[in-house]
Amino acid sequence: MEDKATGNDTIQTPTTTAKVPSEISAEDAGVKTLAYYAAKWAALDAATPETKIQRVQDKEAYRKDAMRDRASEAWNRFASRLGEQYGRCRIENFTMSKDEAVAARQEEVVSAIRGYAEELTKNISQCVNVLLYGPSGTGKDHLLTSLCHVAIFIERKRVHWTRGSKFFYESRDAMTWDREPAFILSHTAADVLYFSDPVPPVGALTPHQASMLYEIIDERYRMKRPTWCSLNVSNIKEAEDSIGVATMDRLQEGALTAKCQWPSYRRR
Repeated sequence: MEDKATGNDTIQTPTTTAKVPSEISAEDAGVKTLAYYAAKWAALDAATPETKIQRVQDKEAYRKDAMRDRASEAWNRFASRLGEQYGRCRIENFTMSKDEAVAARQEEVVSAIRGYAEELTKNISQCVNVLLYGPSGTGKDHLLTSLCHVAIFIERKRVHWTRGSKFFYESRDAMTWDREPAFILSHTAADVLYFSDPVPPVGALTPHQASMLYEIIDERYRMKRPTWCSLNVSNIKEAEDSIGVATMDRLQEGALTAKCQWPSYRRR
């Protein structure tokens, strides 16, 4: 017999196969049976550490696969709302201008977005907004959609997307049907609100539109939840005139603000 120490206990494990006498007391049989099973499990644990490690690795791999699948489903649902035009937008496939001076300005903005993405969890927790403004067609929404992909697929964050026209007709319906609290909640509950151009194509917002927009931006500001916003304006003053000084004040505080001042890619 060989003694195997485990902690303060000693387990006896057989080293050779021996015949069991034909006549043996029930008490002895019981003792031997307990010792046998104790030795069997101890030997199994001691003899198969690789198997135990592999089981842990398999469980971890399964967990990661399941999380990746859920993240992929979340991104696909999100991208389907944006449409095929934006579903494939990534920081890496942002098209730079062939004009060196324009490309240099673009690289500054792209580098800033890339840096934000690298610290995305920290930036979200610290409520760092992102404001990209400039002429239409300069890739502002391309870059913001790229951030959304990082947030949803890699960091597993909840992102709610809306655009100006969609937001304002839905807010009108919410007022008509007395659903304003639910409407506001749908825009404030997510980790990130991605707002594509709240600036109206012509003129300023109506009092109700301006009030509803401010209510949501202010609520997110107080809850320390960031908003990523593209603005088709030439300067911040134009944005303030269009959507309100108080709203812009909250969006700009501590934000990553970048001017996308180069020709529209749609006119190339």
